[in-house]
Amino acid sequence: MTRALADNYVPPPRKAAWLETAALCLLLPLAGLAFRRADPFFLTTGFCLPLFLPLLVGLRYGRNCAVILAVGYAILYVAACMYGMTGFAMRGAYVIFGMGLAGYLAGGSRDSWERRFYRTGVLHEAVQRRMDEFTRAYHILKVSHDELESRMAASQHTLRHALLNLRRIIHESGDPLRAFYGYGGKIAEILSESGNIRGMALLKVAETGTLILPPEMILGQIPPVRRDEQMIEEAIRSGKLVSADPDLPMRQDMPLLAIPLTDISGRVWGLAAVYDMAFMSFTEETMNLLAVVGGHIGDILAASSGIAGTCSLENDSNEFNCALRRAIEDYASYHVPSTVLGLWLPKERSPLFREALTGTMRGLDCGLYNEGKYGPVFMLLMPLTDKIGAQGYISRISRMLRERVADPPPKLGVAFLAYEITGEDADAVMSKFTGMPPEDNASVF
Repeated sequence: MTRALADNYVPPPRKAAWLETAALCLLLPLAGLAFRRADPFFLTTGFCLPLFLPLLVGLRYGRNCAVILAVGYAILYVAACMYGMTGFAMRGAYVIFGMGLAGYLAGGSRDSWERRFYRTGVLHEAVQRRMDEFTRAYHILKVSHDELESRMAASQHTLRHALLNLRRIIHESGDPLRAFYGYGGKIAEILSESGNIRGMALLKVAETGTLILPPEMILGQIPPVRRDEQMIEEAIRSGKLVSADPDLPMRQDMPLLAIPLTDISGRVWGLAAVYDMAFMSFTEETMNLLAVVGGHIGDILAASSGIAGTCSLENDSNEFNCALRRAIEDYASYHVPSTVLGLWLPKERSPLFREALTGTMRGLDCGLYNEGKYGPVFMLLMPLTDKIGAQGYISRISRMLRERVADPPPKLGVAFLAYEITGEDADAVMSKFTGMPPEDNASVF
């Protein structure tokens, strides 16, 4: 109710305010002339009515109208005394002075509240505009988030699934007589989605390190690929990702990135020359991710070739060793962190926990389950994750494991060890998880 009145309040027109002030100034003397000729201004009565006139006008119209009313009332009183309509009394002068003082104070209070009300209204409008903007932005963000969730839910392929699917289809139906076993388009799709790439050429590299033209796959609009491009030659020679130097002048036909598809043994199977990508994606993190993905694709191509010394896909142990060697190589080449997480599981709940842990594996994570000398051990390799990131993952899976147990004991008997790869060989890393589980309280939950 009060809010509605405040919203609907309209100040009275100035003309109406002055007319009403004049009318009230004349009303009491005229009534006195009609009914009380001995004291038409009501200045000598016990109850002083004239004081209410400036008080009411001051509260309604403000200080100016109240003071003007008191002055007008004084002028009328002086004129009446001069023309003999009433006698002069000192009490009357005191009353008129009190009228002016009452009107001044009441009107000043009213003006102060009006200014405060105006400032509050301006502030309210500004806050309301900001709230409306925030509400619109919130709803736009919510709609965008819902659409993104719908797209992610509708998409059946994460990066891990895409790589696993590529490995499966190449292994099962790849044509060894064709470049990239006939799945160059699939490889280009994985790379473009990993780095938000809009223009790229996928080229085959011979065993001798010679670039084979023309490109096997072209994405978007790109200039002709030059065989003598220095970035491409350097990427093939080193087997590492090479990017354009932003401090040096660039040609129109110069690629931004050269991503070699290098297996763990160092052979380059192909190369992706990137000519156009989203500006916000041209970061060190994105380039490290593309280098890692290119290495995984190179391992898949090498494993499918059946060449001795490459990673085999026959069992989980070989796959884990291959991924571990790849993580060590990524750290040595790009200082990309990777962490191996070992979990010693209680034997009686080992199958349940193993299933739960396998379900929590992220994009490129790779798991290995061993029946060790001191009980079952689940090893999880987490590429692109440092030890701090692994601690957050540990907190999440500890809550998940507790939820899987119907009647959880104070401790589940699961010990863990997070080991960040810093350049050791694969055997040295594996040896960290073949001994007894850690006994410190910080490693047991």
